[in-house]
Amino acid sequence: MANVYGAAARFYDALSGERVVYRAGRECGVALLGLRPGDTVLDLACGTGLNFALLVDAVGPRAP
Repeated sequence: MANVYGAAARFYDALSGERVVYRAGRECGVALLGLRPGDTVLDLACGTGLNFALLVDAVGPRAP
């Protein structure tokens, strides 16, 4: 199974419909967290990391 995922991983985001299907849900989910600049967030193995940029936008590049 690891070999199958490893082979498909580099194409997963492009083929998953991220922009069309899932992006709005990611944005809504981050907004519902009510994050503020300086907050700390722990993202535990959430797929290929597409939430990360949204979280950084919400809290800034580093907490004080």
